[in-house]
Amino acid sequence: MPHKTFLNFNNTDGISGNAIRTLFRQECFTRGVFLGYGHFICFSHTTEDIKRTIKISNEVLNLISNMIEDKKMKSILPIELARDVFKRY
Repeated sequence: MPHKTFLNFNNTDGISGNAIRTLFRQECFTRGVFLGYGHFICFSHTTEDIKRTIKISNEVLNLISNMIEDKKMKSILPIELARDVFKRY
């Protein structure tokens, strides 16, 4: 089993995948789960940590889905979108 996973968000309904990813990170963070560009699982994470992260991720993904469907996504986007900190070659 891989030790890290990544979520990719596609452009949809005129909203960039980057904007969706930024909102996903923002909303998870406000609920107490920090997810950077990937999900790194290690032995220090308890089963409860993993269950909580999955629960919050599902909650946020449902929120984003509903916001896209209701055309309200742009109203809650952060001012500055997430960007890579390190230059990739």
